[in-house]
Amino acid sequence: MPPTTGSEDAHLLKGDNDVLLDYIIIGIADPILFKEAIAEGTSLPFANHNPEFQVDLDAIPLGAKIVSVMTLATFNQ
Repeated sequence: MPPTTGSEDAHLLKGDNDVLLDYIIIGIADPILFKEAIAEGTSLPFANHNPEFQVDLDAIPLGAKIVSVMTLATFNQ
C-alpha cells in the first residue's frame, strides 16, 4: 500500500496526561475494494478526510463489539 497522509488530532485529546488512548478505523470501505486497492498499489480513496469516503455498514456491528471490548479492557486495568 502506498504511503498516505494523515491528519488525525486524536493525540491532542491525550495531551501531556498519562492516560491510555485508542484510535481505530473500522469499516471504512468494503473489504473487496480495500483488497483491490492494495493489489493495485493505489491509494485508498475511501479513507476518512476524503470526499470519496465510504462506510461499510456491515462492519458497524463488529466495530461496536470491538470498541466495547476495548473499553471494558481499559476499565479493567
